[in-house]
Amino acid sequence: MVACGNKRDEQKKQLRQEVRTQFYDKELVKVEAELAKTDSLLKLAEADDDTLNVEKRIRLDSLKHEADVLGAKIRYIHKKQQEME
Repeated sequence: MVACGNKRDEQKKQLRQEVRTQFYDKELVKVEAELAKTDSLLKLAEADDDTLNVEKRIRLDSLKHEADVLGAKIRYIHKKQQEME
C-alpha cells in the first residue's frame, strides 16, 4: 500500500512539473511579444524629433518603465525554468 501512495505522489509531482513548464513557456512567449511591441513604441517615441512636451515625456517614461518590467518578467521566467531543470 505504501508503494502505491508513493507512486501517486510521484505522478502528481511529475504532472505539476509539466504544468509549470507549460505555463512558463506560454508566459515567456506572451511577455516577449509584449516587450517587442513596447520596444517598437518606445523607438517610435524616441525617434520623434519634436521638442518633448510634458505629455510626450510622460508617455516615453511610461514605455521605458513598461519595457523594464517586461524584461524583469522574462529574466524571472528564465530563472525559474533553469531551476526546474
